[in-house]
Amino acid sequence: HPTPSAGRYVWAGHLHPTVRLAAGADRLRLPCFHLGREVGVLPAFSAFTGGLDLKRRPGERVFALAGPSVVEV
Repeated sequence: HPTPSAGRYVWAGHLHPTVRLAAGADRLRLPCFHLGREVGVLPAFSAFTGGLDLKRRPGERVFALAGPSVVEV
């Protein structure tokens, strides 16, 4: 698991974060960039990874990969 480092922003991979989106009966689970205050986690760019559903905390930002687009959710 990535850990903060004093005075630096840490980028990490391996966790393969995903975000779940729902509207009515429609549901999506998309890979995403998960940006915390001190640590950012990169999405998986392979169809062969399972992904980890993230739990967003206040102040964190999430950018989903939707086809060729990157969208903040």
